[in-house]
Amino acid sequence: TWQYEAIETLLKGKEIPLKEGLSFEDKDGNVRHHIRIRWWDKTANSYQKLFIGPESARTAIPDDDIEGDHLIEYGHDQPPCFLGHYWLEGKPEPLASNIACLDYSVAKRGGKLVAYRWDGEQTLSANKFDWIDRIEHD
Repeated sequence: TWQYEAIETLLKGKEIPLKEGLSFEDKDGNVRHHIRIRWWDKTANSYQKLFIGPESARTAIPDDDIEGDHLIEYGHDQPPCFLGHYWLEGKPEPLASNIACLDYSVAKRGGKLVAYRWDGEQTLSANKFDWIDRIEHD
């Protein structure tokens, strides 16, 4: 139903299907036919460039040209948007001048618990991210 799709998009982010016959295996060996996308990125012109998720998974995404228009109009003049559910890796930083992901894989080894100290600014800054590394228990 459209209600189900709306909730899925709100909770997990926008996903698009790969071209017919294309797929990739995720970190757990599951075959995927859809990818989560950088829905605000008008410069991305391939599935691999549009993909958002763990950098380690990017090489498994086909670098074929995108079929269809899947982007959402969200310009740099729009209010800041904070999002998650993308399992990012590395040092937290803005994804665009007004887009920040707070999900840096805290549930897995090497992940981070991330926050952003937002004071109402329109342009987000890397130095406003705070995080702690996941504490590993033996």
